[in-house]
Amino acid sequence: MPIRRTGFALFLPMIATAAIFAWIDKRAGHTTPPLPVPPSPADGAAFSKLQMRGITLSRVREAGLGYGSDDCRAQISNLASLGANWIAITHVVDMPDIQKPELIEDPPGNPTETDLLRTMRDIKAAGMRVFYKPHVWSKQFAMSGKWAGDIRFKTEPEWDAWFDAYGHFLRREAHLAADAGADMFSLGVELQGTDDQTARWRRLIAEVRSVYTGQLTYSAAYGEYPWIEWWDAVDVIGINAYWSL
Repeated sequence: MPIRRTGFALFLPMIATAAIFAWIDKRAGHTTPPLPVPPSPADGAAFSKLQMRGITLSRVREAGLGYGSDDCRAQISNLASLGANWIAITHVVDMPDIQKPELIEDPPGNPTETDLLRTMRDIKAAGMRVFYKPHVWSKQFAMSGKWAGDIRFKTEPEWDAWFDAYGHFLRREAHLAADAGADMFSLGVELQGTDDQTARWRRLIAEVRSVYTGQLTYSAAYGEYPWIEWWDAVDVIGINAYWSL
């Protein structure tokens, strides 16, 4: 499985990223040349450009405090003053039952597209970059001890139905990200049970690229990333790195 090294794992030190790439290629039976040595802090501008000093600006449901609000705009200004240069924005699609391939777009409490657009444009106006990160959410994650990695189906019709529904959501989100000028777009978050649907993922990624021309990533769980066979279809390998420090 060749890895197209056009980006680095998000929020991981560069040296750890190099080790991850080498480990993945070794498992796949490939030998690759070493990654370029990243610039040191002494290199000034080059080092500053490479750094991703990012933070997630989570959605808030209270009126007047969520995405698109004046309070949110003030938070963006505060983050810029603290030295952040990337902000991640999240948006969810609801999955009432993770054993059924049904998704509900715009569940209660979700921000409007207008609010999301304003927030992303406010981030850009403040001189920072936008990472747009759609999620699948289910009440079962909070109430039944499940997580996104448990989403998995037994039959081909179920897989088709889920990818049709998720694809509709993701294409809509990609249009929104493109309209806002978002710099990076996440195709999914920790959907570990879907990883072996390689052909379906490749088709979906191609569909997203037809409407969004920025950087694409997928936000893998830290135990998930070695098993994904379609990393070469994205620009940046994303890992939610919850390892103990």
